[in-house]
Order: sequence, then structure tokens, then C-alpha cells
Amino acid sequence: MKRKKGVTLMEIIVSLVLISVVLIFLMVLFVRVRGNYKFGKLSIDYEVAVGNIIRAVGNDIENYGLRSVECENTQCDALVMIYDDFRSTKLNDRIKKVLRIVYENNLYSISYAYEEKYTGEIQDEEKFTKVYVTLPQSAILNTSKYIVLKEVQDVLKIKIPLSDNNGTVFDINIYGVYEK
Repeated sequence: MKRKKGVTLMEIIVSLVLISVVLIFLMVLFVRVRGNYKFGKLSIDYEVAVGNIIRAVGNDIENYGLRSVECENTQCDALVMIYDDFRSTKLNDRIKKVLRIVYENNLYSISYAYEEKYTGEIQDEEKFTKVYVTLPQSAILNTSKYIVLKEVQDVLKIKIPLSDNNGTVFDINIYGVYEK
């Protein structure tokens, strides 16, 4: 008896099982790669935000010399930083910048700039020194005290306790030395 050319049911089932195994492996690989990408992108977003704030405050401490720092209120969502140097536009007025945590539209932002409340009229060249960073949507700050100040002798530590909803810590730590 002559055999018909074609595939048997068993061959089709084996082929489908093999294709399914390969597809499952590829899906697992895709999900892992996507998860790693999201975590890596989130880490980079935090690191860029943290780096910009640290660089701006650190440069001012280094260039102007830190005179005093105080919390604006008990929740300490803003620090008023007074430097030894004077404003270039008003030579009798010390440089006073505010490091502020802002919560709007379910997002945290950090700004570091002159504010009229402490400085008076802000000149155009002073507006360019503003740093404003929006944190990733998953950012979580300790709302009992946004900014923690510690002073040991002449060294000041500014800490903004920052994490994401997975518990990964991205604290902002800035150190400064008071000028004498």
C-alpha cells in the first residue's frame, strides 16, 4: 500500500509544543529585559536629578562660602541658605538662595533659586542660576521632614530622604563647610 504524503497529527502536535516552548522562553526574556530597562531608566532619572541639585548647591558653597542655613518651617520643605558673598547686583545684600521641595500634580520637584521673599527683586542674571528638577513619578519623600539638617562643628549635612515605591534609596546628600 502506498503512503500518502503529508504530516501526521503527532508531528503537528510536536511542532506546536516546540514552537510554544521557544515562544515562552522569548516572552520571559522580553519581560526581563523590559524590567531591567525600566529600572535602569528610573535609576538614571533619579541620578540626573540628584546630580543637578548637588552640583548647583555644591558649586555655590564652594564659590561663595556658606554663612548659615535654616529651615523655613517645621516640616522643613525649604532651606534658606545664606552665603558669605554678596549679590553682584546689590553689593550690600548677601546671596540668599532657597532649596525647596514642591509637591504639585502628584509629582515632587526640587528647586534651588533666589526667591523674592528673601532676596527682593530678582535680577535677570540671577534668574539664570535657578535649578528646577522634577523627580520621577515613583518618587517618595519622607513627609514628616522633607529635608534633614545636621551640623557637626563647622560641617553641615543636608539630606533629602528620597526613595522609589520599590524601596530603592536615592537620598540626596550635600555636605558643606561653614566659612570662618
